[in-house]
Formats: sequence, structure tokens, C-alpha cells
Amino acid sequence: MRMNNIINPSELSKRQGLGELLRFGIVGFTATAIQYATYWVGLQFTNHNLAMTVAYLLSFAFNLWASLRYTFKVGGTTGRGVGFAMAHVVNYLMQMATLNLFVDLGISKTLAPLPMFAVCVPINFLLVRFFLKRDGIRLFAIFKVRCEEWAVGAPLLAIFVALHALLIARYYHLFTPLQTHYWNHIIRHFHLSGFDPLTYVVVSDWQAGYNVYRHPLLAFFMYVPYMLNQGLMWLTGINCAIFVVAVMQIFAAFYSVVFLHRLLRHAMGISLFDTRLLCALFFSLAYIMLSAIAPDHFILSLFALLLTLLVAANQQQQHTPMPVWKTICLFVLTAGISLNNGLKVFMAALFTNGRHFFRPRFLFFAVLLPSALIWAFARFEYKKFVWPDEVKRHEARAKRKAEDKKKAEEEARKRQLAWEQAQKARPKQGSNSTNSTPTPPKTPTKHNPNNNVSAKMGTPMMQGEFMRWTDISTSRLQSITENLFGESIQLHRDHLLEDIFGRRPVIVHYRWAINYVAEALLLLLFVAGLWVGRRNKLLLMALAFATMDWALHVGLGFGLNEVYIMTAHWAYVLPLSLAALFVVATGRKRTLLRIGIGSLTLWLYAWNLFSMVDYLLNH
Repeated sequence: MRMNNIINPSELSKRQGLGELLRFGIVGFTATAIQYATYWVGLQFTNHNLAMTVAYLLSFAFNLWASLRYTFKVGGTTGRGVGFAMAHVVNYLMQMATLNLFVDLGISKTLAPLPMFAVCVPINFLLVRFFLKRDGIRLFAIFKVRCEEWAVGAPLLAIFVALHALLIARYYHLFTPLQTHYWNHIIRHFHLSGFDPLTYVVVSDWQAGYNVYRHPLLAFFMYVPYMLNQGLMWLTGINCAIFVVAVMQIFAAFYSVVFLHRLLRHAMGISLFDTRLLCALFFSLAYIMLSAIAPDHFILSLFALLLTLLVAANQQQQHTPMPVWKTICLFVLTAGISLNNGLKVFMAALFTNGRHFFRPRFLFFAVLLPSALIWAFARFEYKKFVWPDEVKRHEARAKRKAEDKKKAEEEARKRQLAWEQAQKARPKQGSNSTNSTPTPPKTPTKHNPNNNVSAKMGTPMMQGEFMRWTDISTSRLQSITENLFGESIQLHRDHLLEDIFGRRPVIVHYRWAINYVAEALLLLLFVAGLWVGRRNKLLLMALAFATMDWALHVGLGFGLNEVYIMTAHWAYVLPLSLAALFVVATGRKRTLLRIGIGSLTLWLYAWNLFSMVDYLLNH
């Protein structure tokens, strides 16, 4: 009789756990020794952050092999590899945060890794064990691309890569040279509609560059790409931010295609041909394609929102509620990128869980606690990273104003003195002289360039920290026609991709009637789809997401002057609505629907791609 057969199962499990812990200790000690030795050598040549990053990569490579083959004795699969990598991404961020914390506390850079290891190694053990042993790899099965998804994913991937290549070629000579002040340089030279190139800035020289209240975690999500770029800078001698950001953008865009494909095919239940047609239509929309290449947060938001819809749809199909941990993970990801989109995660949980959403346990742990923590973190981030810089900028601005005022007063005094001397030098005139006494010179007034900018912001509802960004004066009908369902869908040739804070007016009209015909056709199909799919839970959930954006941007007027750049936050409701038409259409009606949507898709690709390529090459 084998010994394992007479040992109590619980005792055997305990021994296995102790064995894993012992083997983890051996592997961990070796990996830590490799990491620290590499770090110590790296300190002799570079800063502690880059040295730790290089050391961590070497340690990670050894740790992956040893953990699979020795510590946990599991087979090497793609899922396990991805899970292990994600665990170590979290561990890397923790190590960098604690390393810099201990350095800031006064511990020498040579000794700071020691308390860092004491904090991070136990947490890393639990993370790695979860992903390799406790079926945590199932979390990443969603990223496995199926064969049927490549048919539309591959051509769109090629388009994304080609557009990024044109964008990189346009800015390569400007953004690859190493700079001292990346912020001013990149902001001044990057021009692509209303998109802000903040991701280029943060990946080039890490800082809390995004608005911390609207994007509370986005800068920290970019820390790993930033460190990767630092390593590439060290190896190549150029700033590789445009390449690193391009890889991230292409990844997010491609998986947005995959997630939308699954929503249409499996959640809405339409045919494979119709699924591919609607995926192609969605990514033909002007500001969906632009979001895929613009170094802003919008394609990341689209990725997170489609993932949220997909997870919620899967839970609904399985007739299971959204668990607390999934809600928290989706909220941290989505709200971390853009805080207002985090509310959509709660909407998804409400649609999925129904009345169970209001259970005290779920409300507290899945809604109230994460919301409070992320807001508290945003406040901390502002005080830690933003406020000191703002104080310096205010002081510098006040100093410049004082110097300018002093200089203006000095110039005015000189002009007055010159005028008085000129008066004394004039011959005395008789009392009956017809010449009037010349008036003293006036101080010239400067033209304020911000007046034109303020005019394009519209009239706010009231003044205040947030309400001053509202707009009650801009025409809603024109904004909806020319921007929300106009520029978002097909670009205007006049003022092509110009920024409204430049020469572009808030409202631009199309030159030709065909553009309005295409817009009207898409809008009519959208409304019809909403009507026939009014009982579809997934469509209603997506419509609730979009309605929140419309209420915010069109109703209150936040960002109304450039509402088209927010297209990625709501436009996924369009293909889902059209999918509802395919669900009910049969025979000749389905054929006509396919012809109409196919023709519209071809027109949008021809129009938008020509306009984008023309802009990237010739403007």
C-alpha cells in the first residue's frame, strides 16, 4: 500500500502547502539575491529606479521558470504565463512604490531594497499562488483570441498599425530626441483635433500629468510603460515613448474589436457575417479610429467599458450576480482611467444583480468603499504630486506678473518723463494760440488671446470648481448635428482635425449633402434598433451608459465644444442597437439591412481614412 493512500487528505494537503512554501522560499531567496546583486551593480551606472527595473526583469525571468517547474510544479500554459506576469506587474509596482518610500524616509539607496523585500515578498507569494494554483488563470481566458475573431480582427489590426506608423513618422523627429522639459515640448508640437498628448508626456517623464480627479489612477497605470521607456532610452539613446504608447494603444484597440465581436455574436446572438459587418462599421467611425492612435485615454476607456459590458453580459447569461470582487476590479480599472466611467460599472452591476445590488454588504464593499478609497487617493495624489507644482507655478506666475508690472510702470514713467521734457523744450505759445496742449501718452493695452478661447467655451451655468466648465449658450441642435452625430462619425473636411482652441470654430458644416444623408441613415437605423431591442437587457445597459454621457456633455455642456472626442465613451451603443435589427430581420429585410449598413461602412472607411491619411501626411 502506498503511503499517500493511508495519509489523511487534510494532512496531505497541509504537507503539500508546507512543501510549496519551502520551495517558494528557496526560489524566492535565489531570485531576490539575483535581483539585489543586479540592482547593486546597476546603482554604479544609473539611478535606483532604472537599476531596480532591470534587476526585476532578470529576477522575473528566473522566477517564472523556477515557479512553474519547481515551486508549484504546474505545466506552462499561456494562461499561467499571463497570470504570473500580471502578479509580477502588481508586485513590481509595489516594489517601486515601497523602494521610493524608504528612500524618501532617508534610508540609503543601497539598503532600501531590504525593507522593500520584507513587505512585498509575502504578498507576491499569495498572488503567484493564486494565479498558478488556484485557477486564477481563468481570469485571463478572456484574452484568448478565437479563430472566428481573427477574420475581422486582423484587417482592423493592420489599419491600426498603419495609422500608428503614419503618426510616428509625423512626430518621430520631434519627440524621439531626449529633452529636459517634455511637457512644454510635446504639448506645443502635437496637434490632432482636441486630443491631449499627455500619455506621451507621462511615459517620457513620469508625473501626475493627467487631471487627478478625472483620471485618478491613469498616471500610475503608465508607470510600467514609463520604466520600460526608461530602459529603452538607456539602450537606444532616444525617447521611445511614441513606440511604447503605440503598442499599448494597438493592444487596447485590438481587444476592443475582440470584446465587441463577442458581445454581438454571443450576447446579442446575431450571425457571424452580421457580427463582422457591425464590428467593421463601428471601427469605421471617425473618432473611434482616431482614439485608437491618439495618445490620450479614450481607447483605454473603450477597452475597459467593453470589458465591463462583456463581463456583465456573461453573468446575465449564466443567471449569476456580479460578485463583489469583479465589481471592484472593473471599477478600479475603469474609474482609474476616467472617473465618470466608473459609474457605468455600478450601472452594469445594477442591471446584472437587480435588487440584490442594494444589499448592504454589496453596497458597502463593492460601491461605497471603493468609491471612497479612489476619491481619497485622488485627494492624496493632488496634495502629493499636483499641489506642490501648482504652488511653484503660482509663485513663478506672480513673480512674472510683478516683474511685468514693474517693467510697465518703469516704461510709463520714462514715457511721462520724456513727454514732460518735450513740453519744456517747446516754445511758449500765446494765449490766443489755436494749438491745444498735447495729452500725455497712454499705456498701451495688450490683447488677451484667452478671450477667443473663452468665447468657444460657452457661457457656464455658474462659476465654481466644476460648474464653470458647463455650457448653456452653445446650440444643442447644431452640436448634435455637426459634432455628436457628425464629426464623431465622419470628419469635416473644413478645419480638418484642427483644435477648437486654435482656428477651428465650435460648429463646422459639411460641404456636401451626402454627409448629412449618411448621418441621417445611421441615426434612423440606431433609433429603429433601440425600439425593436427595447427589452434587451444588454442594449438597455449600453444605452444607460451612453445616456449618462449625453446628459453630462450635451445636457450640462461639459466639453460640449469638442464633444466628438468623447465618442469612445458611448458609441458602442450604435452596433448593439443595429444588432437588435438583425435579430428580428429576416429574408429580404435582412438583405436590405446588410446592403444599407455595408454601403455606409464602405463610405465611412473611404471618407475617414482618406481624411486621416491626408492630414497625417500633408497638414
